Amino acid sequence: MAYDQQPTGWNKQASQLASVTDLTGKSIDPGILETVIALNLLGVETTSSCEGHLDHGTPAPWVDFHAVGTEEIRHQANIANKQLQDAEEQHASREILHTLTETIFRLAHEEQKAILSRGMVSSSGA
Repeated sequence: MAYDQQPTGWNKQASQLASVTDLTGKSIDPGILETVIALNLLGVETTSSCEGHLDHGTPAPWVDFHAVGTEEIRHQANIANKQLQDAEEQHASREILHTLTETIFRLAHEEQKAILSRGMVSSSGA
């Protein structure tokens, strides 16, 4: 049996997210929008996303969200993400892109450690 009805609140959530833009003024990519809607309906507040691009950035889709109590790390990560976007648009060297990417992954690791230290999730990811 095919599921052809959208969950309660889908249209309202979709309408709210239609006006959301990132720091560059771009709206949510159409290829990731349904995932973002679903996550937000489930109570997972997303902070950024991308459907993936073959000509720049990451070729795979991704969605970012934050954990409660990690706002400062998220703020630093947002700055690093913006710097990476700018560097990509300016066709910066591989070394610069690599350094910025390492910074983002380091901050993600710090956030994960903070979450684990608070006992918010198990270390096995379960």
